[in-house]
Amino acid sequence: IVGRNGSGKSNFFDAIQFALLAPKFQSLRQEERQRLLHEGTGSDILTAFVEIIFDNSDGRLPIDGDKVVLRRTIGVKKDEFFINRKKVSKQEISSMLESAGFSKSNPYYIVQQGKVSALTMM
Repeated sequence: IVGRNGSGKSNFFDAIQFALLAPKFQSLRQEERQRLLHEGTGSDILTAFVEIIFDNSDGRLPIDGDKVVLRRTIGVKKDEFFINRKKVSKQEISSMLESAGFSKSNPYYIVQQGKVSALTMM
């Protein structure tokens, strides 16, 4: 993804990482939740969500269907997780992602700005 400075590229990647349970979004404190919910929106917002739709026509995800909808909702006090509109646990999301190759121990499925050089110099 390319774009001008300030166009939201980092926010886009943060949203994807949030939904995919990246370590920096695993355990959010109250202040961090408030910041995510109210950044630029005022204090009236009580929930927000990120939804990712995966093409599962190859059956890589252990879910029936050609399309899998993963949704993570953040609230003031807790998060909720959904697969194809069905409420599931965080562990179920984690297991599904691990089975498809989204590994927490090797999180290089998203390479952010500035990391390409670091990876090539390893």
